[in-house]
Amino acid sequence: MIERKPDAPQVPAADPLNWPNRLTFLRVLLVPAVISCVLSYAPGKEQLFDWALALFISACVTDALDGYLARRLGQMTPFGALIDPLADKLLIVSAFVVLCFAPNLPDAARIPAWVAVPVLTRDIVLLAGSMIVFMATGDLKAKPNLVGKATTCVQMLTLIACLARLPIEARSPLFVLTVILTLASGWHYVRSGARALQGIST
Repeated sequence: MIERKPDAPQVPAADPLNWPNRLTFLRVLLVPAVISCVLSYAPGKEQLFDWALALFISACVTDALDGYLARRLGQMTPFGALIDPLADKLLIVSAFVVLCFAPNLPDAARIPAWVAVPVLTRDIVLLAGSMIVFMATGDLKAKPNLVGKATTCVQMLTLIACLARLPIEARSPLFVLTVILTLASGWHYVRSGARALQGIST
């Protein structure tokens, strides 16, 4: 007599709208709120920077919290792995652009072009490189590394320092460190992309 093997248990599909991903979407929604506060600034409306600072810090908290919850609850999904870094880029790049190029900002809140341009250039290069790797390999796996995480952290601290209008003595070291880590992480990702392309040609 042949015994019928029991059916394998059905594994439920990962919910793309789990709590970690909801926090990521919240971070995306906070971006226009931060930018609107900065662009609406005028002399005598300093409270707008206080609101922008509070919103930006809230967005940074969601960045830390969504990753923690995804690991803690076992809710890491391919969708979350894709949307989380995109949300980070949207938040950081938008803030760097507006704090560098928006008119009528107080000097204590402005980011110099020599800091903002490397940040923007790196992300443009990474976006273009990611598209090339994806078209060549049909796959794109974002692998976070220590340098990339440190770069994101320092960039966020730089933006917080500017939104808080800290003295130049507090902002200048962050400016220098931001540029150094941005260039270092950019070089690391370019080398990783080059190795991925070299692997398919050999």
